[in-house]
Amino acid sequence: MRLTTKIIIGLIVSIFLLSFCVIIGISFINTDNYERRSNVYTSKISQENLVALDIDIPFQTIFMDEVQNRLIEKRPNLSVSIRYSPVTNPEDQNQLFLPEELLKFVDTESSNDTLFIRVKMDAIYDQYAENSKGNYIFIDGFNFFVYAKEVDVVSNLERIKVDVRNLITDKIRIQIRGSIEIDSCKANRLEPYLNGYRRSFLLKNSSVNELKIDLDQIGSSWKVENCEIEVENLTGSGKHSVVQPKSEAKIMNWLPKNKDAQLTVTLYGDTARIEFP
Repeated sequence: MRLTTKIIIGLIVSIFLLSFCVIIGISFINTDNYERRSNVYTSKISQENLVALDIDIPFQTIFMDEVQNRLIEKRPNLSVSIRYSPVTNPEDQNQLFLPEELLKFVDTESSNDTLFIRVKMDAIYDQYAENSKGNYIFIDGFNFFVYAKEVDVVSNLERIKVDVRNLITDKIRIQIRGSIEIDSCKANRLEPYLNGYRRSFLLKNSSVNELKIDLDQIGSSWKVENCEIEVENLTGSGKHSVVQPKSEAKIMNWLPKNKDAQLTVTLYGDTARIEFP
């Protein structure tokens, strides 16, 4: 047998063995993915029927938290959102709307100007997770709709998004563990505070007199698109960096929390003017 023939046969055998190994590997990967998918239980709250909560006292601040009275085996993961819209009907002002199916999963209480919303994790577990085969429980559709003149939200929930659209207001203050999106709004003061995993802040198509950013809370997880900002006040205690297009704000103030705080600013676009007091 010639040497070239042996080489050709060797290459054919090598390709066959390599193909066989690849097929076996893919089958294991697909099996693993199937086991992971089958280990996750998902459900979605119906949004067909929205109802208004019966709130005795007009509120300015929404404080959202969870309550758990017993140890549960599988902790549900919730996808929660709060949508703020301007008041178009006077009867809707300071009203909170939510899917009817959510009524059995929340408790509400009014105190002074604060509306407390407590998500009942035990009830959610009993409804969705207790008899499920998956070890990871995801419930989508925890959506709340608010018609108000101002936005003031504080939440300790792990996954939450606050969405504010088309609002003309004096103040927007949001302190949550999640994401914030402000779209087509006009505000005198805007104060976003973020913590937790997958945090983000997006401000677009809006006009703001004063934007206050705590870089310790938000870091680099924020973005401004097509906005008019008079004053941008940045604060922080560590080492931070921002990219500042000329069109983002007319004035940027750096207000360090301590003497070791540092801010690196990258400017691009047209010429800019920097003043030091």
